[in-house]
Amino acid sequence: GSPSTFWYVDLIADALETICKSRDAELAFVGSGQEKFKIEPNRMIEWSEETEVGSICEFDVGIMPLQDGPWERGKCGLKLIQYMGCGKPVVASPVGMNESIVRKGKTGYFAANHDEWVERLTHLADNPGLARQLGKNGYKRAKKNYSLSVTAPKFIQLLRDVAS
Repeated sequence: GSPSTFWYVDLIADALETICKSRDAELAFVGSGQEKFKIEPNRMIEWSEETEVGSICEFDVGIMPLQDGPWERGKCGLKLIQYMGCGKPVVASPVGMNESIVRKGKTGYFAANHDEWVERLTHLADNPGLARQLGKNGYKRAKKNYSLSVTAPKFIQLLRDVAS
């Protein structure tokens, strides 16, 4: 994420703490700035264009917690697309575009409260084969729907339509 959106992780901090205490789990945050997070262990990874994909590829699961507000309903879900593009299963709040990007049970899961976050993340940890399959499905979905080769022609056509 970014320093301005890092606070969304606090929405699920208790669930993440439960997971870290019950599993050999480490939280990794890319691009969150120098924020300190209260749950250990965690790594703050400095964002750079050159290292972002490699950092995401080290994850087991990509998460995107959000509150349900007007701003969040308008967010594009880029993080989910990036995670899926790196072949990672996702768990996200069922808010806004997240609901259009994630295919429940196919590319990942939705979680709306503490118990759901714990259950979904635990389920993926306990089922690595399923996690890999969801990641593969997510990669295919990202490539088919969100890759540059798919979106560039649509963008060019949009510009042509506006210009005419």
